[in-house]
Amino acid sequence: MRAPPVMCIVLTCELLWVPLDATLPTACALEMVHAASLIHEDLLCMDAVSLCWGCPTDHAHAVFRDDMAELTGDALLPRASASHIFSRTLSEVVPEERLLLVVEEIAQVVGSTGMAAG
Repeated sequence: MRAPPVMCIVLTCELLWVPLDATLPTACALEMVHAASLIHEDLLCMDAVSLCWGCPTDHAHAVFRDDMAELTGDALLPRASASHIFSRTLSEVVPEERLLLVVEEIAQVVGSTGMAAG
């Protein structure tokens, strides 16, 4: 596991006493956002690195070409925020109004004033 989902689980489950089944969809969505950011960051137009420690990289753009890597990163963002959180979180456990706030927060962090801004 990576830091964003682990922090999500620790904060919500351990500190706020939110059930794990209510937390996991958002934790998974955060990992999807993180993966999308790494894919975009590794694109040649962003990083221009084709070797890592003297070896060819296994970055998505090196394996599947820039266009497929970019589309993969782009596809992960909406899948993570709205689709995954809403389809996987039980509405009996977390009210939809709360889920909207979570999705709005992720959208702001990913959008033009957040991750897209650098």
